[in-house]
Amino acid sequence: MLEKIIQFHRVPKQINEATMSKYLSINTRRYSKLLQCIFEEYNENVKIEIDGRQYTDNEIPELLKEWCTNRNIRKTLNFSLERDGVVLFGFHDHPCEFFVALSERPFVERLADQKIIRYEASSGKVQKGVLASIRVILYSILIIVVIVPATVVLLGVRWCYRSLKGKVGHIGLGKKKNGFPLSRK
Repeated sequence: MLEKIIQFHRVPKQINEATMSKYLSINTRRYSKLLQCIFEEYNENVKIEIDGRQYTDNEIPELLKEWCTNRNIRKTLNFSLERDGVVLFGFHDHPCEFFVALSERPFVERLADQKIIRYEASSGKVQKGVLASIRVILYSILIIVVIVPATVVLLGVRWCYRSLKGKVGHIGLGKKKNGFPLSRK
């Protein structure tokens, strides 16, 4: 499945299920600031690909001026920056899917210290997804085992009370005197 996505959407071929554990997941809304920092730090011997179009390190000033706005970045489907044939930064579909090679963790930590981004290892998202699934299953079991039977019992008692009330008359302890039921002796 992942191979079809890579072929169809032109995601760099060296990114697959096995290598995704070697990337960090980036969380930010400051896309333009993030990319400005990346372009300032990685401005030599890099290849940049934006929606299938190739750029070189000589074109970084032009990219910063023309493309590097949150509005333009959000319109972009594919971005990657690679050095020596290794993808260091990129995203697919939307910049909220931004990933960084694990080898660039010191750079990422600097950005996190500056409050530009938050990050986590990609395996952390899988664990959160598994925990969320377990939570949903437990809530479903709670509803099925506790709430549904309790509702059925209450509805059954109500039905029995209504059906007996019409046939037997008043169900109580006896006649009321001054609003209080009398006990039967």
